[in-house]
Amino acid sequence: MKRVAYFILMALVLTGLFASIAFAKDDKIPTKITSDRMVYESGGSQVTFTGNVHVTRPDMQIWSQKMIVHLKQTTKKAGAAAAPLGGDPGEIEKIVALKKVRMLREGKEGFCGKATYMVEKDLLVMEEWPRLVDGKNTIQGKIIRLYLKENRSEVEGTGNTQVEAIFFTPKDAGKPAAETKPAADDAQPEVPASNGETQ
Repeated sequence: MKRVAYFILMALVLTGLFASIAFAKDDKIPTKITSDRMVYESGGSQVTFTGNVHVTRPDMQIWSQKMIVHLKQTTKKAGAAAAPLGGDPGEIEKIVALKKVRMLREGKEGFCGKATYMVEKDLLVMEEWPRLVDGKNTIQGKIIRLYLKENRSEVEGTGNTQVEAIFFTPKDAGKPAAETKPAADDAQPEVPASNGETQ
């Protein structure tokens, strides 16, 4: 059964996951993660959530079967206290979501087998049958790269996997506007020909 345990919440606070787990660096937005299990790797370089992983933020939701948070390794200065979980708290290098990954944001959905978010580049890479859906519109390829800061994306197809985009446009789109003739009531009255006399 899915549950959020106290030690998971403490781990999130200590490692700064609230700041960037949901593919954004705004530390004012609360993030909730539920999963069947959480494992902290000895050595302090990663935290792994497994089983029915669900990330919830006011602006976004993510589902996957596994999520690995890689912490930046820092060189310990003489006399400095060790970080609570080995890595630099709040310094996340990358986040990897695996197996049945689904993302929902502003009514748009993304699906793939693997999604990797690189914090410094603010880049989300979707692999393993990635697909983006916006209403009836879809796009898929071998790899989809979303440059979040620049609000642009690249879709790559290689070998037998070509990029496929399906867009739906309104039925009237692209048709020239129908020419309208003035109604009979709007027509200008004919002016009688002048016979040279002035009134």
